[in-house]
Order: sequence, then C-alpha cells, then structure tokens
Amino acid sequence: MVRWQRANNPSTSPEQLEGLAADPDPWVRRAVAENPSTPPEVRRRLKEGDPDPKVQEAAAIACQNQRAWAVALSVKRVTFGWLGPWWTIATAVAVGVSIGAVVVWLLLGALITTALKSVL
Repeated sequence: MVRWQRANNPSTSPEQLEGLAADPDPWVRRAVAENPSTPPEVRRRLKEGDPDPKVQEAAAIACQNQRAWAVALSVKRVTFGWLGPWWTIATAVAVGVSIGAVVVWLLLGALITTALKSVL
C-alpha cells in the first residue's frame, strides 16, 4: 500500500518513480504509468515492455495525456505563490495548449483551492 501511494503521488521524484516502475506489483507499476510526474522515457518503457496489459494500456493513455498533465501540474503550483499563474501560462505556451484552456484551468484551480481552504 505504501509503494502504491508513493507511485500515485505527483510529488514523488522522477528517480523514485523510475525505481517503482520495476516493482513486482502491477498496481504499483500502473500508478507509476498514470503519475503525471513520471518521466516520459519511463512511461514509454512501461507502454512497450511491461508484462501486464493493463499497465501497458495505462501507460499508452498517459502518453497521450502528457500535454494536459503539464498544464494540470502547473495549475497545482498556483497555490504556492504569485508566480503560479505565470508558470501556468508559460507551461501552456511551451506545450502548445490554448490560452482558453489555461484560463479554465486557472479558474478551476482557484475554485478548488478556495473550497479546500474553507474545508481545512
């Protein structure tokens, strides 16, 4: 359970995720494949060479969603200081995401952050 949680956590380092990609448990490897912080080469290796078809499928889908994840991760950074929105815009431009999508992500991130702060 602890390995799966670490593999599923976007804050886990790329080095740790690379190690977890070789875990004997397919649920851990699948979490690594779906983690937006997983390096692209690790995800491709899981897509092309993992013995479990579910892990291969998760890695293939994750490869397709990599651009959207880059923006989603940058939205997460909005709560960590005034550079957050600028980081989001820079990341979106770098990966070719439309400004409209960025605005939606920023608004969604702000709403979620406000809701979490009121609950916590």
